[in-house]
Amino acid sequence: MKRELAQYGAPRQIVLPLADWRIPRVAMVAEKVLGADFMVTYLGVPSDSPDPTQEHLKFDMQGRFLEPMPRGDDAWLSGKFYDSWLYRFWAERG
Repeated sequence: MKRELAQYGAPRQIVLPLADWRIPRVAMVAEKVLGADFMVTYLGVPSDSPDPTQEHLKFDMQGRFLEPMPRGDDAWLSGKFYDSWLYRFWAERG
């Protein structure tokens, strides 16, 4: 998505409406993937939250996965989704 937006000269400001409890995790991922090239505004939508333990686990695991990724270097993700330890972790949890 990042490359497509940049390629066509699309505005570099994004507004994401999300379940309010999901914003911290999505913001962490967006910051890593989009870097300083995009400004993201999050609009929290009140909703029932899942088990907070699960959301904290997802935040922690995705943070660990993305830790070595340079900020804004989405090419780092190439080929990593299905071969990464994170994918195996979630697959084993079913």
